[in-house]
Amino acid sequence: MSTVSKTVRNWASAALVLMLMLFAFAMYTAINKAIAGERHHLCVRKMMKVSHAAWQYSREHTNQLPHAATWCDDIKPWAHEEKFYLCPSGKREFQCHYAFNAKLSGLNPTNVHPETVMFFETTGGWNLSGGPELAVSPRHRYGNCVVSFADGSVLTMNEARFKTLRWDP
Repeated sequence: MSTVSKTVRNWASAALVLMLMLFAFAMYTAINKAIAGERHHLCVRKMMKVSHAAWQYSREHTNQLPHAATWCDDIKPWAHEEKFYLCPSGKREFQCHYAFNAKLSGLNPTNVHPETVMFFETTGGWNLSGGPELAVSPRHRYGNCVVSFADGSVLTMNEARFKTLRWDP
C-alpha cells in the first residue's frame, strides 16, 4: 500500500472520529436541554399542586390560608406524593424547595389581590416563609424561577420581573 493511500485512510479515519465526537457532543447537549426542560416543567406542576393544596386547606379551615410558620404541615393532607415539596432542580438535602409569602398567613384568600405572590422557589427548608429575600437565585434555564399567585396561576419569570412582583395582600 502506498504512503499516499495510508495518509488518505488515516485522514478519513480521523475525520470519521471527529464527526462521531461532534455528533456525540450535539446529542449530549440536546439531551441535557431536554432534561432541564422536563425538570422545569415538573417544578411548575409541583408549584401548581402546592398552590392548589393551600386553596384546599382554606376551604376546610374557615376560608383561611395556611399559617406561615406551619404551612408545609398544614397542607400535608393534600400532598399526594413523597416528593410533593421538591423541585427536581433543587438540592436533595432539603425537604422543601418552596416558600410561602408570610404576609398571607391565615388570610381569607378571597380578600387577597389575585396578583399577590403566594409561593415561590427558595433554596430549601421546611415551613419556610417570608418575602423576596428568601427567593432562590434562578435555578432553571435562562435564569428563571417559578412563582405562584393568589389566583392560583403559576408563572416562570426572570430575576428582573421577579423584583417587580406584588407581595402585599
